[in-house]
Amino acid sequence: MLSKSVKYNKIKLENMKKHPTTLEQEAKTLWATFDEQNVEKFWKKYDNLLDQHKQKPQEVKISSTTPVTPTLPQINPKTVFHPDALYIFGKLCVVSFPLLIVVAGLHESIDSFSVSQITAILLLSAIGWVIFAFFSAANVCSFELTKDHLVIRNALFFVNKKVLWRRIESIHIQQTNDPEGKTSHELVVTDLIGFKQRFAYTLSAKNHQQLYQVLSKKVSRIDAGNYKGYLA
Repeated sequence: MLSKSVKYNKIKLENMKKHPTTLEQEAKTLWATFDEQNVEKFWKKYDNLLDQHKQKPQEVKISSTTPVTPTLPQINPKTVFHPDALYIFGKLCVVSFPLLIVVAGLHESIDSFSVSQITAILLLSAIGWVIFAFFSAANVCSFELTKDHLVIRNALFFVNKKVLWRRIESIHIQQTNDPEGKTSHELVVTDLIGFKQRFAYTLSAKNHQQLYQVLSKKVSRIDAGNYKGYLA
């Protein structure tokens, strides 16, 4: 998949117009040095190239007969999309359940344990709960849309995942059915070199529709599959 995507981008460069711009010439030269073993170094050079040309002023010739359209104030649409409230409530119940069991067990037999034993039980329970909560919260993803990035936020992680719009080739929703018949969905983000990133997708029907309306303006290839909303 990686090699096919690289070949596809090289073909696009070869099919550019006969009189390429400076940016196209430099981009073609850069793609010729692409190394699958050092992808991050390549993307840094690629981003620097785009930033350099973005900063250069461009001459625009305006005909005297061409009317000038006034710039209207932009109304910012919703930019952050959180999981369905029912999904979050279910996660909180699942995470809280082990704590309730430990507390109830200690309450029933507190006279049978010494202070040191109770302390050890609480400490081990706390460690186990933190690990359990960590993996449970890993599937709680919110999506933020900025000018340059698609940002994936997680309730437990302090570092958010950012993907540049100009690096995204396609976005689609993938459905998975486990052996027990439970259905889950993932938002799959594929970049220009074919690398895929997957994020748990549990948005409500309303948030899903609003998100995909904005994504359709940012990414050329999107596919919502059969997703209708969490539990829909």
